[in-house]
Amino acid sequence: MGWGNSGVSVEVHVPKSLTYEVVAHSSNGRVVVEGLNCLTINGKTANGKVAVRAVTARGVDLSTANGGISVYARGPGECDTSNGTITCCPQPKADMGCRLHTSNGSIRVRTPEGPGTGYRIDAHTSHGVIDVSLHGFEIQEQEKQLGGAPCGSERRLRCPACQACSISARTTNEHPLRAGPQDEEC
Repeated sequence: MGWGNSGVSVEVHVPKSLTYEVVAHSSNGRVVVEGLNCLTINGKTANGKVAVRAVTARGVDLSTANGGISVYARGPGECDTSNGTITCCPQPKADMGCRLHTSNGSIRVRTPEGPGTGYRIDAHTSHGVIDVSLHGFEIQEQEKQLGGAPCGSERRLRCPACQACSISARTTNEHPLRAGPQDEEC
């Protein structure tokens, strides 16, 4: 007689008035952190979604092998997935640096506007679309070559009115970078 498929679900509630260092790891499940002030967040799973919402942190490190990542936070971060989409929404009135990487999936960035908002985002996907919603940006494209043959492109988005905002988007396939006005709020 075997145990079959069994699992454990853990939900932790803590006072919002304190600052935390969060480490949440799972093998086959999602990791979600919401509404906290943190020094750092380290969220990792092998098979599942990783989500950070309404969080302020000095450092965010999120990874999954097979699942999507969504980050709605104030603070610098890194997001890595092999097979999944990444959604990044830097929060207003914050200075955020973020590195986003997926091998097989799209990257979606929704940028805030307003005074005191700055961000540096580096987005890379091998097989997927990079979709950035922003206002007043210019796209500068540079084709990459390997041995004289095209092997992808790098696109930089910059806003003449906002010197503190920079987005670098790289794809190694023929999928486009889409950039346009803000189509929805984070």
